[in-house]
Amino acid sequence: MKDASQYPVSFGYHATTAPYSPNNPHRGEDRACPEGTPVIVNGVQIGLTGHTGLATGPHLHVQKNQGTVNFPPNRQGFQFNNAKVIKAATDKWNGNHVVLEADGFQWYYLHLSKITCSVGQVLPSPQRL
Repeated sequence: MKDASQYPVSFGYHATTAPYSPNNPHRGEDRACPEGTPVIVNGVQIGLTGHTGLATGPHLHVQKNQGTVNFPPNRQGFQFNNAKVIKAATDKWNGNHVVLEADGFQWYYLHLSKITCSVGQVLPSPQRL
């Protein structure tokens, strides 16, 4: 099975179509992938994709933040020089989600069906060949 990074972006950063509006643009990128697709960061599985119940269907939402400012993910978000899990939780809006600190940013992975990492876990930098 492919991991989530191998699926194309289906709903981009700052998109303004439903369920978003020009006053509330999309803050990340969604990758439409089957429910249960592994989410791999630096070679470590951090979770499995889920289903939000929205009309958009199963997908992984990846969001890049620094403080309160959102940045486009730039098709990144799956390989870093340094990464540490700072949050692994669930809430009403994001469902199961994981937040990483990596390369000076916080990276959000939302709408997971299962979390497979833990807070404080360090995701080692990938080996360079």
